[in-house]
Amino acid sequence: MLNVFERSLGRVLRRDSRQLELAADFASLFLLAPPASVSPYAGHYPHTTAAEERLQMNVLLVEQGLAARENEPSDHIAVQLALMARMVAKEEKFSAQYYFLHHHILCWAPLFRDACLVRDNEGFYPQAVNLIVRFMQEDEQYLESLLMDDFYFSSQR
Repeated sequence: MLNVFERSLGRVLRRDSRQLELAADFASLFLLAPPASVSPYAGHYPHTTAAEERLQMNVLLVEQGLAARENEPSDHIAVQLALMARMVAKEEKFSAQYYFLHHHILCWAPLFRDACLVRDNEGFYPQAVNLIVRFMQEDEQYLESLLMDDFYFSSQR
C-alpha cells in the first residue's frame, strides 16, 4: 500500500505542471456532482443522512471548541479528521476517540476510499485516501485494544 502511494507521488513529482495537474485531478475526483465524482461528505453515504450527520458533527465540533468554515458542511472528511486530531491532541478518553472514529468516520470512509480507487486506482488522491483510511483502521484497532486492556484491568480489582 505504501509502495503504491510512493509510486503515485513519484508520478506527481515528475509532472512539469504538477500543481495545475493536481488541481485538475482534485476537481475531477471530488468537486463534480456525484456520480461524476466522489463525495467527501459523510451524509452522502448509506449510514446516515446529510442533515443528521451535520447536526451530530456540529454538536461535536462545538463541544471541542471548533467550527466548520462558513461555507463548508461539517460532515466533510477534512472536518471529521480535524475533529479526530483535536480529540487526540486533547487526550480525550479512549472510549470517546474510539466511538467517534468508529461511528462517524470508519462507518463511511472505506466506502469513500473504494469509490476513489474505482475512479482512479493509481492516482495520488485515491492513494492518499487509501493510506489515511488504512491508518484510521489501525488506530481503531489500537484504541479497541486499549479499551479491552482497561476493561480487563478494571475487572481484576
